[in-house]
Amino acid sequence: MSIHVDTIFEFLIEYLARIAHDDQARRQSHGADLYVPHQLDRYWSLQGVSSSQQTDAHVSAFYDAVAELCRLGVLRMGYRNPSKTGVASGGDIDRKFSLTANGIRWVESAGDRQVIEIGRMAELFDEFTKFGDAFGQRATEAVGTYRTRNYLASCAMSGAAAEAVLLSIGFVKLGETETLKRYRRPQGRSELLKAITPDIQFSSALSIMSYWRDEAAHGRTSEIGELNAWAALTQLLQLAQYSEKNWSRLTQQAAAV
Repeated sequence: MSIHVDTIFEFLIEYLARIAHDDQARRQSHGADLYVPHQLDRYWSLQGVSSSQQTDAHVSAFYDAVAELCRLGVLRMGYRNPSKTGVASGGDIDRKFSLTANGIRWVESAGDRQVIEIGRMAELFDEFTKFGDAFGQRATEAVGTYRTRNYLASCAMSGAAAEAVLLSIGFVKLGETETLKRYRRPQGRSELLKAITPDIQFSSALSIMSYWRDEAAHGRTSEIGELNAWAALTQLLQLAQYSEKNWSRLTQQAAAV
């Protein structure tokens, strides 16, 4: 079974959003909002992994997701009310985490976002190996910045990932040297696209993605928001799926005259 920190991250967001104002649920977390052993076992049991089957990798991935929430200022280590009378600090303080004031507001917006879908989208992007490491890196950044609500950066990375698809096709069809030579010229993106394929559907999908990158790159204040970023990610996924399905045709060498 593959271990994806992104899906654990989304699981934690969903859990924290649910218990943020549920006093009864919060009382069951040993004085904190998140008691890691409980939710760690719950998450992996949902994946079909029992406590006895958990390895160091399973535990480490879960703590990585918790650490990311701490880095974002959503969680802090320790009890919900550190000074509350009757709550003693035990030896398992490193297993207890509580929502910050900002964290409560942050997770409350989870219900308005595509929480589960973004985790699944991260997994889908991992499956596109034909487009090289550059695509994987930029798609991962696009998902990660969307997840942290940096929508302008997400659109820029979606556009960059789309161009990585174009370049990967060019490398196969024209060779790396010729592809980069054309790409680096003024209007290189358009020139490379014309040289690679007359495919209207591919060209249309790529032009939409290029819009997001260009819009995000301009020096003026941008009005790009969540819906724009989600649209960019969705369009990137569609471009990747179409390109993989039609890979042989898109990379086919022109017949010699």
